[in-house]
Amino acid sequence: MRTYWRSSPTVYTLIFSSLFAPTSANETAIVTITAVRTATATATATATPKIPQDPSYTSASLLKSSVLSTTNDYRAQHNASALTWNDTLADYAGRWAEGCIWEHSHGPYGENLAYGYGNATSAVQAWGDEGEMYNFDKPTGFTKATGHFTQLVWRSTKEVGCAAVDCGLTDLDDEDKEGEQRAQGWYLVCEYIPGGNVVGGGDDENKYFRLNVLPAVDEDEDEDENHDDDDNTDNNEESENEDEYENKNGNEVKGEGEHAGQLGIEVKPGIWLWRDTGTGLELIGWRIGLWWVGIVVYISRSIS
Repeated sequence: MRTYWRSSPTVYTLIFSSLFAPTSANETAIVTITAVRTATATATATATPKIPQDPSYTSASLLKSSVLSTTNDYRAQHNASALTWNDTLADYAGRWAEGCIWEHSHGPYGENLAYGYGNATSAVQAWGDEGEMYNFDKPTGFTKATGHFTQLVWRSTKEVGCAAVDCGLTDLDDEDKEGEQRAQGWYLVCEYIPGGNVVGGGDDENKYFRLNVLPAVDEDEDEDENHDDDDNTDNNEESENEDEYENKNGNEVKGEGEHAGQLGIEVKPGIWLWRDTGTGLELIGWRIGLWWVGIVVYISRSIS
């Protein structure tokens, strides 16, 4: 509320002092004129805008589900496994967010910050959309413009925990007592383990970015790969069916490739005896032996 003063028109108050019931013409009336200046105060009230209270901020369970759902959608697009929620990380994020300081905590975890978004989903989407500026072929590595995105989809990251605090609205030019800029409205803080955006790797400082930040998966390519897999499955099934057909006709026996150069006999359904074919008398003797085995099998089956 701001208050200011405004001068009103000069008010003249006439104060008359006279002698009542004058007794002669020589008596005079004395008139005193006093100028009095007054001031009036006018107050102007400015209404403070209210911060929307979206359930994804006010409800811990909805905050958790919103962050996980949106985060894991982006991670799936970039061939990274889904994250799980970590309450210890959420507690850490809450303690930092309560200070409303628009600056990283420089703690032991990976960290993303956002403020001023209407809900948690749109805040995470803002991080994910930074990927449009990332060069996967180069790769870009770490920059302030894409750092939220690279942490979001970092493949080796496994867990996340977040918190949101309503920091209200203040003059953007104002700073707190220590000179840090304050967050405005809802302040979202997310912590990640293992942390991403790791720079280094010998001569190639972007080595870990090549391994952990992958291009978006092309849906059309996925469909083609799935179609190829289906074709291969169908071909395999057809081959197996052909093998079964040939087996039934006695032209081929399953496993025959493992017994190249051998003779086999099915002594019981599905049970085969194999022996090297050899040459000359050995081959003749083996075939005679098979003949006798066949007779024995036939007699045993007849008796049973």
